[in-house]
Amino acid sequence: MFSERTLSTRSAIEGARRKIIHKAKVKSLMITVVIVLTFVVCWTPYYVTMVIFIFLEPDEQLSQGLQTFVFFFGSSTAMINPLIYGAFHLRRKKPRSAKSTTVANNSSSSRVEISLTTFHRD
Repeated sequence: MFSERTLSTRSAIEGARRKIIHKAKVKSLMITVVIVLTFVVCWTPYYVTMVIFIFLEPDEQLSQGLQTFVFFFGSSTAMINPLIYGAFHLRRKKPRSAKSTTVANNSSSSRVEISLTTFHRD
């Protein structure tokens, strides 16, 4: 029904597909970790400051300026998130070697070949 070449091509495409999905999952996990860490770093000073103001009641003049700065720093996480996404998605990729480019070109032509063979089965 299927030739040996078609089956090996399919397994190569499945392997490439699994590798791409794995890389995407790792990348999304990394983005999530960086976003969460950024959120914690930006908002922790605010909550620490609020706890200090509640229990220690520092000078009123100091508290107003410090509260404004710390709240702005916490709110800055909304401005930092797009920069994080851009850093992960706009990074320059390492140049591929000639061998890997050839493999990539062969795999894309193999996809077309496999899709054509699924429509024209013997």
